[in-house]
Order: sequence, then C-alpha cells, then structure tokens
Amino acid sequence: MMLQRVFPKRVYDPWADMRSLQDQINRLFDVDEPMVPGLFDRNVSPAVDVIEAADQVQVLCELPGIDLKDLDVSVTGNVLTIRGEKKIDRKGKDNGSFRQEIWEGSFQRTLSLPETIDGGQANAEMRDGILSIVIPKREEAKPKQISVKINEGNERRLVMDTRTTQNTTMLACCDIRRDEEKVYVTLEMPGVDKDGLDVKIEGDHLLVEGRRVLPEISGKALLREIRRSDYRHTFTLDETIDRDKVDAQLKNGVLKLTLGIREAQKPRKIRVVSR
Repeated sequence: MMLQRVFPKRVYDPWADMRSLQDQINRLFDVDEPMVPGLFDRNVSPAVDVIEAADQVQVLCELPGIDLKDLDVSVTGNVLTIRGEKKIDRKGKDNGSFRQEIWEGSFQRTLSLPETIDGGQANAEMRDGILSIVIPKREEAKPKQISVKINEGNERRLVMDTRTTQNTTMLACCDIRRDEEKVYVTLEMPGVDKDGLDVKIEGDHLLVEGRRVLPEISGKALLREIRRSDYRHTFTLDETIDRDKVDAQLKNGVLKLTLGIREAQKPRKIRVVSR
C-alpha cells in the first residue's frame, strides 16, 4: 500500500454503537427524519442546518461536488424539498481502490419549515459545496421592532443572543485510488475555499488543512447537523511516491490530489521471445 492515512487518537464514545445501529435501520427502511437532530440523523444524506430568524428562515445543506444541473430545490407550502444526484468521477483502476468513503447516487431531503414562510420569495445559492437557501417570512408574520426606553432617555433594542462555537478539526470523507502512473486522493471539504486550503509535504507526510467558512446566521436553530469544524489530514507517503509531482485542484467543496509514482517504481513490460 502506497499511501497511508493517519488517524488521530480517538476518545471512547459510548453512543457510537447506538448511532451505528440506528444508521443501519434507517438505510434498511429508507427512513428520513429531517427535523429530529442527533441520534436519528442519516449519514448517507446531506447534512442540513435550519435556522429561524425574525424575518426569514435559512437552510444550509452540504453538497460537495454536486453539479447544479443535477440539483432540484422546490417549496410547496411550508415544505422544502432538496433532491438530486451525486456523480463521482473516480480515476484509477476499479481494483486499485485503497479507501472509498465518498457516497454517490440519488438523494432527497424533505424539511417541514414554519408555516410563516413565503416560498415564492425564496433564493438559493451554491458556494464551495454549501447550498444556502433563504426564505423570507410573510410580512404579516414578521415581528414589529419595539424600542425600550430607559430613564436616562436613551433607547435600547431587544436583540437576539446567538452562540458561537469554537472550531475544532475533523476528517473529511476520503477516496484513494491508483493506477500504474498515479495515486488519486479525493477529499470532500464543503465550506473550504482556495484561501482557506493548505496542502504541503513535510518529510514523508502529506498534510492537508482546510478552514471552513460557513454563512453567519443569527436566529433559533430548528435543526443542526453541519459540524462547525475545520479539516486536517495527515497521509504517510512511502518511497514510491514522487514528491515533486503532486497536483491539487479544489472545486465546489471537493479537493482532488494527484500524486505521481517514481519512474523506477512503475511496472515495466518484459518482452518475451521464443527460440
């Protein structure tokens, strides 16, 4: 094996077996409970955040590598549906796969949103593999701003308090494949742009770090699935990898690394003659 992924030391999670069992049950019966966070979430579906503010509802959905022509977003009443198909262009031989974590195929998320939304005014934007949908509320449903006067004669406004979460690091879903010429590494890193990406080689280690930039949302979290964490990966390279032939391409939240194999390590055909 030519490329080895290094995993950080893990802390025992007593809920891991329970989550694994629930995931298997969900896959078996095709269960999707979009408004129940935590234990009953599905890992095979895109992660979603739903945040309600005073004048709008915003939905974030992780869709790295999704082409817009394969994506359909619709609102019927107060029900938002996100459906599409994820297609993966995997390079390398079919039998040359070292690791395959990135899922592909059709998906659908159906979310029941507050009845106060105005679906006809919804806007959607895709950036760095993060789909952002903003749906304003109907005018009659928007709260009126109230100024509170205090005895000094100044005015203060009641502002919703929002919490911030300090970023930690996590591993992205990763595919590793190879052929006779190259090794191909694909990492899903939604929310990471070119400025937030750092790829470097230190000795026998390939280091990949990605800083996620997610839209800032103020309001009440109705559903929270997207992790507020940055990405950090360490791969160990062996002597067959050519350190001077490493290319990286980042597009729509997907990082593709191509690592060349040293000429001396490439398989060579031996001509056989008969006498």
